[in-house]
Amino acid sequence: MTSVFSANDLPWKNLRDLPGARGFEYKALSDATYIGAFNSELVRLEPGDHSVPHVEPWNHLLYFISGTGDITIGSETSPVTPGTVALVKAGQHHSLRNLGADDMIVLTVYDPPRTRKDEASDPA
Repeated sequence: MTSVFSANDLPWKNLRDLPGARGFEYKALSDATYIGAFNSELVRLEPGDHSVPHVEPWNHLLYFISGTGDITIGSETSPVTPGTVALVKAGQHHSLRNLGADDMIVLTVYDPPRTRKDEASDPA
């Protein structure tokens, strides 16, 4: 894996046809060749995009770079704007909605590392 690269040079990977996701795209920023403790992605949701409530086996740290909307964790829904940090523990029901007119870009850190079936071993 390359140690220094521009995320702007990475293509968005389209996962729009996954059940439970509408308009979801991501860029892998790290993978298991970097470190076994976590991995990170940029996630993009276009205006009106969302995820249905779901549970995953990874802890998530979400840092909202752009866009506005809300996140529901368990039974609590909170607004999100640039600069918001959301912590989702493994096993918690959660969902995300872009309610704004612009793309929502989220830096997501997964612990332990998330592996996607479609990702190559080297994102950069």
